Amino acid sequence: MAENVKCKTCGANVPAGMKFCASCGAAVERTEVSAATSKESNSDNNEGGKRRGLNLNKLIIPAVIIIAVLGIAFVSLSLLKPDKYGKIVGKISITNDRENNVVIIYPNGKGKSNIDGECELGQYNFEETKAAFLIREEEGDEGSSLYLVTDEVKLIDDNVHRFSFSASGNAIAYVKNFDSAEKTGELWLYYNNKKDLINEKAEGKPFISPKGSAIGYVAYDGGDKVGYVWDGKEHEIGEDTIPIAVSDGAKYIYYKKTDTLYVQKGTKGDEREKLSEIPLAISLMLNKDLSQVIYSKFDENEGTKSYISRSGGEGEFLSDQMIGRLIIPSGTKRLSCDYDLFTFIDLYPVSDFSDTFGRTTGTSCELYRITQKYDAINIGMDIDTVYSGVFLADDGKTMIYSRDGSVYKINGMEENPNPERIFTGDVLRFLAVSDGSAVFYVKNNNEIYYKKGKDEPTLVSDDQIDENSPKVAQSVLLNGKTLYYAIGNELYFSEGAKGKLVNEFEFDIYGVSIEGGAVIVSTYIDERGYDPNIRSYEQILHHYRSTDGKNFELVEAD
Repeated sequence: MAENVKCKTCGANVPAGMKFCASCGAAVERTEVSAATSKESNSDNNEGGKRRGLNLNKLIIPAVIIIAVLGIAFVSLSLLKPDKYGKIVGKISITNDRENNVVIIYPNGKGKSNIDGECELGQYNFEETKAAFLIREEEGDEGSSLYLVTDEVKLIDDNVHRFSFSASGNAIAYVKNFDSAEKTGELWLYYNNKKDLINEKAEGKPFISPKGSAIGYVAYDGGDKVGYVWDGKEHEIGEDTIPIAVSDGAKYIYYKKTDTLYVQKGTKGDEREKLSEIPLAISLMLNKDLSQVIYSKFDENEGTKSYISRSGGEGEFLSDQMIGRLIIPSGTKRLSCDYDLFTFIDLYPVSDFSDTFGRTTGTSCELYRITQKYDAINIGMDIDTVYSGVFLADDGKTMIYSRDGSVYKINGMEENPNPERIFTGDVLRFLAVSDGSAVFYVKNNNEIYYKKGKDEPTLVSDDQIDENSPKVAQSVLLNGKTLYYAIGNELYFSEGAKGKLVNEFEFDIYGVSIEGGAVIVSTYIDERGYDPNIRSYEQILHHYRSTDGKNFELVEAD
């Protein structure tokens, strides 16, 4: 009769009648045997040996368990792996009804709010879940009202001159009560529903760190202009010094002094690097924690070259061309800041510039991949950017671009990418779906086609746009997949098949755009008549908004 035994694999007690251990799954070996088996064993022993067979269950079951655990871990890591570029998830939008002098704000998925006045300036966080806006009530007012928009609209302060909104959306640095004669005002910080006065003689525009823990600014000390950084305490950086960007905790401070760009580690000034002699205008490309910056340096003999500084270190050579823009997928956001007329700052939602793509500026450009060793490798030349630009898919490696009327696709992460021609001939512009699997394209005769993979192109629209209509971009993608396009006063949509009529408006459509997750249609009334030689006209604009792409509401009239 069978009895309880100990598992030889894990040592657990196994009840009578159980063939496998409940703890580890190994097969159980029992000592009791039948009389026939006993005789066979005795016979084997008499022959001088005991049979020992390989117990496969001992090996297979634990192996299956290990494989299953590893599989679950791999899937979990894949699902939890953060998107390299982040995503826009908010649906905030703001429009001006100038006819009624009203600003119409749609908070994050909430009903609209109306505020008297006109919106002058707006800034978003990376996810577009929060935004800050200046609204001027009457023309000629000295200052504007500063509002914060989340899932509600909140007035922060009045008589505001300029402001800087943190990339995380949790803080605002702003200058109020600005004296235009003295060119100074009060610098305030709004953080966690609390307002604090930072400096009473601040000049110009402040720069707030991504999470709002530090501010860079210029203030007057007596009659001298002095650069400061605030990180809970005010620290002087130096006379005639202009801080233009600062990271959280003031770990990295970027500033201009006597026509030179510097990066400094911390507020003490013990470690600083001279990065570049500043030309007439300077552009900085910063990662999201400001630990890396891409910039250009001009040399009279060698021209303009691109460099990267990491962790406050000296500049490392990137390219003998000026890389002026990082390419990011649609549905992601860069934050731009014109600090002054000659300083332009772009913050990108990446923690590291390695394995990203840059491009030179102009009507045609070259593409570069920044490697893990921080070399810039040329992966494409003479890309047409007038209408289409360069598209990067959600996977962060599939790129689509146009050249000489044809559209190409490459895997930008390959060592020597081989362009695949998707289609050719008279392509004016294209729009690719977010995963890069399909493309809508407009030919020079204004016909619209859809092409997916190796399939033959599908005709979406063969309607002709009036030659005397203004030449504007009249097609957009909603949610990265649905095309909306305009013909005259009619709006159509397509997800790859023949276009279907959505709405017919009273006047011709001037443009179609996407804002705050909604389709925005702008119509116009031509009062003077359009002259194609002058390409200008007097117009009255009406703007309509739809969150479902079907039902439109008039939200603005100019």
